[in-house]
Amino acid sequence: MTDDNMRWRLINWGLTLIATVAATAVMAQSGRERDSRFIVRIGDEAPTFQFVTNEGDTIDSDMLRGQVVVLQFAASWCPFSQAQLVDHQKRIWERYRHGGNFAMYVICEDAEADRSIFIAQRKENGIDIPYTFDSDEYLYRLFVTPKGSVTRTVVISPEWRIAELHDIHTWRDMSEIRRCVRKLSKLNSKFAGKKQKEAANSKIWRL
Repeated sequence: MTDDNMRWRLINWGLTLIATVAATAVMAQSGRERDSRFIVRIGDEAPTFQFVTNEGDTIDSDMLRGQVVVLQFAASWCPFSQAQLVDHQKRIWERYRHGGNFAMYVICEDAEADRSIFIAQRKENGIDIPYTFDSDEYLYRLFVTPKGSVTRTVVISPEWRIAELHDIHTWRDMSEIRRCVRKLSKLNSKFAGKKQKEAANSKIWRL
């Protein structure tokens, strides 16, 4: 091997290493840092909305205040969406659904031909998180610009503030989402317990 060939191989190896490190650094960032296509930002007041779930329940943002809320935007044709729904079902929904002061909904892209596919995927993967089909992308556009990717997660705090935003769903992203939900749920439980104790003490004093 000539010196020139060796030199070019070393240069290519160095450039590949730099690109790999840079890509790893980008993937390590949270969704809100990577993506500028979210309309909302961490700490912003969350938008108000209303929709009807597959179970026929009308969900209004006013009734969700005081709860930890997770909105999972998904599409039947996106494998990342399906993988994340399976993870969220097991690690978030099944853990917090019966704890009180928690709500989670899947907001599915509304394409008439994909509805039956999405429903079949839910059944096959054992997912029972309530969902709605997002007609005219009404809900999606409250959070994301028209050029944003479909699969996204939004976590809203009990104070109705944006607590977490993610668009690229690596295992690190999903871990950060779970961590955020766990933290908010603990804080909310402590706050609820404190309010109950104060109410009980107040009743005792009135007696």
